[in-house]
Amino acid sequence: MKKHIPAPDTLPLLSLYMEKYGALAPDPLCPEIRVWNTFDLTGLWQIAYNRDRNAPVPFWAIIWPGGRALARYILDNRKLFSGKRVLDVGTGSGITAVAAAKAGAKVTGMDIDAAAVALAEMTAEENKVKCKIVVQDPFVMTPEEMKEYDVILAGDLFYSESLAASSISFFRSAADAGVENYVSDGGRTFRPTKGFRIRQGMRVPVFREIEGVSERDVKIMSIEAG
Repeated sequence: MKKHIPAPDTLPLLSLYMEKYGALAPDPLCPEIRVWNTFDLTGLWQIAYNRDRNAPVPFWAIIWPGGRALARYILDNRKLFSGKRVLDVGTGSGITAVAAAKAGAKVTGMDIDAAAVALAEMTAEENKVKCKIVVQDPFVMTPEEMKEYDVILAGDLFYSESLAASSISFFRSAADAGVENYVSDGGRTFRPTKGFRIRQGMRVPVFREIEGVSERDVKIMSIEAG
C-alpha cells in the first residue's frame, strides 16, 4: 500500500499531535484495530485556535464513544458488511472505516476536515486495510449519489443542534433511497427521539478527562425512512 503523505497545510498540527498529543495503540474496545488517540484534546484545540481562530475543532484527535461502539458492532457482525459498498460519514480518525474494511467491505470515508482525512488514511495504513478517504461534505449528496453505497455509517454526530438536524435529515433521505444506515449515539443532547430502530446497546469505555465519566451507554441505531 502506498504510504500516505498529508497535504502541507495539515502537517504542522498532525505532526505535533503525533509527537506530543497523540499515541498509537490497540483500541480498548476494538483491540483488533490500532488507533491514534489523545488525552489532551483541549491542549491540541488551543494550539489550533492560537494558530487560526477559524480552525475547526480537532475532533479527529480522539476516538469518540459512538465511533468506538460502531466499530465494535461492525467487527461482531461482519456478515452485514462483507462485500458491501460502505460510506463512513464524519470518519474522524478512521476507526469505523477501518472496522468496515476489516469486515470485508469496500469503504469510502468522508470528512470535511482535511486533517481527519490524513489521519484516517494513516490509520488504514497502520491496520493494513484499503480505504478511500475523501474531503467532502456528505450533506450535499443527492439521493442518486447515496445509491452508490449499500450502507452508510456514522458515529457521534448528535452533539450540536444543527449538525444533528442535518445528520437525521441525511439519513432519512438515504433510507428513502433504499440505502441501509447504522448510526451510533452516546446519549448526546440532540439525538433523534423518534423514527429510528435500535440495533444494539453497549457499554463503552471513554476517557474521563474528556467525557467526565469512564463509560457511556451507546446505542447503535438505524434511522428510518420518512
